[in-house]
Amino acid sequence: IHTEIAGALGAAWRHRWSAAGIALMFTLVSAILTMTLAEVMTQSSVVMAAQRLRELDATTFTPYYLGDLGNDPSTGLMEDLGDRIASGSAYTMILSNVAGGNPVVIVVGQAAQNAMTGARLCSPAPCAMVGGQVPHPVDGPLHVGGRSVPVAGRTPSSASLFDPAAVGIDLDRSVLIVLPPSSLDHLDSTEQEEAVWRTVLLSATDDDTEQFITAARQDRLALVPHRLAADQPERFRKLVVWAAMHGVGLLGLTALVSIAYSASIRSVLRRERADLLLRHLYGATSAQLTIRLAAFLAVTMLVLPALTLLALAASTLLRGAAAAAGSALIIIYLVFLMTTVRRVRFEFARSGTVR
Repeated sequence: IHTEIAGALGAAWRHRWSAAGIALMFTLVSAILTMTLAEVMTQSSVVMAAQRLRELDATTFTPYYLGDLGNDPSTGLMEDLGDRIASGSAYTMILSNVAGGNPVVIVVGQAAQNAMTGARLCSPAPCAMVGGQVPHPVDGPLHVGGRSVPVAGRTPSSASLFDPAAVGIDLDRSVLIVLPPSSLDHLDSTEQEEAVWRTVLLSATDDDTEQFITAARQDRLALVPHRLAADQPERFRKLVVWAAMHGVGLLGLTALVSIAYSASIRSVLRRERADLLLRHLYGATSAQLTIRLAAFLAVTMLVLPALTLLALAASTLLRGAAAAAGSALIIIYLVFLMTTVRRVRFEFARSGTVR
């Protein structure tokens, strides 16, 4: 086996320029495929995670400032928000906090359970849950919103929280803090402002939504409402169209690279035919030559793309997409291996030397 692998490496070195060109093309295809899959998977996870919220006819908001940044929400607005959360008709989140070097996700209201998958919110509030991969250990209670928040336990690694303004939040790398509605009055102005525009209203009538928007506008914060039941399906349709367009382009690029690689392999086999035939005549079995061909193909089309995919997989957001791209690359490799072995055996059959 070592001899065959060494022979494959030697063949790859003799044809290094064509091998390097093909390897770079496969690397480019793998990187583009990973980025495209990552975007599709991320957006799809957002749409799927919002299923429960769509069933509850949730309304989210996009903020626009009518004056200077950094408004100070009024006491009346915060009391109204607290009443809505206490009644279970709303919840809110605050994502701009850090505690002890760890990212902190604050949720106010048990209704936030509808946006959470893979775990249950701790109770009674205030309480905290710590992800298993937070950068720094969490010792003792936390202090947020004028309260001492005890750590109730660990967050399961599969837990995530749907953020209507962005994507799913991986709670395994965050500290999740659950606060009661009464804590809203004790947050600073920046946190209160974020709590207002990140509010999610559940099963709200048009009048309820308009009242909330009017109260926020009086504090110079314009909120544009979005009903997930209407916006998310449209977002999914756009995602399907976008993925289809990029998929067709990627298939075309992959086909061109595969055609170029196939032509390069045929050229290499013509130049290596005498050596392969001579080894076969002097006792090398078809299995040994298959190992040589497999090693040659791996060196020319797997090594550099695989290293690139491993580097991309270091990012949590790209890990799943890189794994999918790697699987596709291996399938293409196996197809080329079977085709190449069949071509070599056909050449041996024509020479009358098949073993």
